Amino acid sequence: MALVFGGLSALGLSLVANFQETNLEGVHMTGAAMTIGCGILYMFSQTALSYKMADTLSLSRLRLIMAVICSLTAASCILHGYPAHVTAAVSEWLTCIVYLLFYATFVQDFKRTTVSVNLNIITMEESEGIKV
Repeated sequence: MALVFGGLSALGLSLVANFQETNLEGVHMTGAAMTIGCGILYMFSQTALSYKMADTLSLSRLRLIMAVICSLTAASCILHGYPAHVTAAVSEWLTCIVYLLFYATFVQDFKRTTVSVNLNIITMEESEGIKV
């Protein structure tokens, strides 16, 4: 589920980046809602996985606190009116900053990850050729 939420959040971010608010407000706002909503669901999903897999719970608790903070700041993005618009803009930036800090908490997890690629090259002699 976390993979689906993360993918939808990334798709929403693409919509926000490619459709300006002044030109296509509906598409832009849909992308923003996808980015924030699915991003928060992604954070909670990853936090639940962290609790199940963690050696220590301190990092999992930090991720949970960040997910809750994101939820609270995202809730204030729905406000209307100019003063509320400024508050919503600040909340959007805080949400983005907490997202980035959340992703930074995975550095230690990825340090233990290794990737290896085995490449086998098979050559053919000219005399063998490909028969049609």
